[in-house]
Amino acid sequence: MKICDPAIGSGAFPMGLLNELLHCREVLSGERYDRAEIKKSIIQNNIYGVDIEKGAVDIARLRFWLSIVVDEETPSPLPNLDYKIMQGNSLIESFMGVDLSKLTYEKEYKKDKGEILLFDDEKNRLQKTVSHLLSSYYSCSDHGRKVKLQQDISDTINKQLEAQAYDPVILGKLKTINLAENKKFFLWHTWFSDVFSRPSKEGFDIVIGNPPYGANIDDLVSLYEELYPNTSHGYKDIYKYFYDFGLSICKNNGVVCYITPNTFLRQPRYGDLRRVLLEFNILQILDLGENIFEDAVVPVAICLCKAITSPTVTFFADLTMDITVNNAKNILNNIRFLQIDQECWNTTQNNVFIDNIRKTKHNEDILDNILEMKDCGFKYQRFNVGLSQKGKNDLAERLFYKPTSGRIEDERDIPILIGKEISSFYHSLSPQKCLRYNYETLLKSNETTYYNKKIMNEPIKLIWRQTAPYFIGTILANKIFFGNTIQAGIIKEAYKDIISYEYLCGLLNSQYLRNIYEQNVKEGGRVFPQVKLEKLKPLPIVIPTKEERKKVEDIVSQIIDLRSKSQDTEDLEVYLNQVVNKLYMK
Repeated sequence: MKICDPAIGSGAFPMGLLNELLHCREVLSGERYDRAEIKKSIIQNNIYGVDIEKGAVDIARLRFWLSIVVDEETPSPLPNLDYKIMQGNSLIESFMGVDLSKLTYEKEYKKDKGEILLFDDEKNRLQKTVSHLLSSYYSCSDHGRKVKLQQDISDTINKQLEAQAYDPVILGKLKTINLAENKKFFLWHTWFSDVFSRPSKEGFDIVIGNPPYGANIDDLVSLYEELYPNTSHGYKDIYKYFYDFGLSICKNNGVVCYITPNTFLRQPRYGDLRRVLLEFNILQILDLGENIFEDAVVPVAICLCKAITSPTVTFFADLTMDITVNNAKNILNNIRFLQIDQECWNTTQNNVFIDNIRKTKHNEDILDNILEMKDCGFKYQRFNVGLSQKGKNDLAERLFYKPTSGRIEDERDIPILIGKEISSFYHSLSPQKCLRYNYETLLKSNETTYYNKKIMNEPIKLIWRQTAPYFIGTILANKIFFGNTIQAGIIKEAYKDIISYEYLCGLLNSQYLRNIYEQNVKEGGRVFPQVKLEKLKPLPIVIPTKEERKKVEDIVSQIIDLRSKSQDTEDLEVYLNQVVNKLYMK
């Protein structure tokens, strides 16, 4: 079994698997062997790791050495891990556009077991020489011999480069780089050739780890886009590339298991990664949320994926509301999994991985087909400004002002609603912010403003808060602008005679659709949850009869009227929820 952590860090995950393999060896043999020797054998034959940071590589090596030392009765030479846990950029095996994976030989004979054969060509002979040298180096304890082996390994790989007849300029630059220890690339098929030259099972059996996320990859984005086009469509988060890469270095039927931010489950900008995962067999997903680690800054999830193109049932567990640092062990030992047909996620909006898939009924349509929705509030910005200068300007003060004692400076000025001035079935009629009517003349050459004129200029529209755990909104029928903390929508032409704003306002503010939205979004407890249009779009809307529509409209009109007079609407809202529930239950 070949196991790899491509972002090994301190080595925690491979160390856990080392102990598991040790236990398996002991159980299967029925006897107790020399634990230290078994560990050495497992590390040599089963475990591989890479990290871009030299410090992390040093710590991981030390950790494996210590795991051997604790089981030794008498000191003995430790194995050399220089070519087992290595420094490099896991995601790149190329340099200046040249594919360096081709340094390895291609087996021409089924019985080729790595021996140097009489009729091997030069490339094959050199790679087999490297493999033999690496094997010898692992257990070498003589310092002089180790230095000689390292030099032989380096010289042989340089001969491989020359045998490939690369461009002399590229070859010259490659020879200035320490191929076994750099941040530019990693020679997977050279250093770990024993993994990729196994007959009928080229690649790792298990790829496991905690890939980095949120890293600054600006300098490498164009290269990553070229190497991983399928996961470069949305947000450029480095952990997406590690999923793509991990599946590519797995053997057929191999397994990738990562713990990463849970953003890939539902966020719109990770749809490309979801579509890549859906091409394989997603065995298990554990959504752990943000309370499982003391120092966690993002909610996390574990995904176990099998590198085989035969999607089947996924075991899914949402533990976000249950698990904490204190009860994690008990919760993880008693998981109740839902069994979800993986194919269902091919039909969800943007392929979101939700666990409560609700099929649209014959008398329903999704909100996206009914309402044209946009982040269309009034926005302003400066461009061609360095990071240190952002925010250091008076643009907002020039555009907006707060009316003194309710008085506006000019009758042509435009009131601007902000998110906190909206609640369910209500918006302020006297916004605390005004936009100067001549705002365009107040802009400097590197400043601009923009908003969706189509929706903003509609005489009636739905508006709702952007910063909220679910839809909190109302109808706007006044000539009032709104800022970028508010989203809005207008009914599409095909539904104008069937659906009204009052009807939609009633359904979207109802407890029934609120529950569906919250189940799909899973942002309960977040400090600043954001309403996402991608999560509103698939909400099911009952297409009503005229009588059903009028009933909801009458209730909503009463609530809006009472809210505008600061009167209690609790009983009416309870009644509205009952009416809406009946609509969805019929």
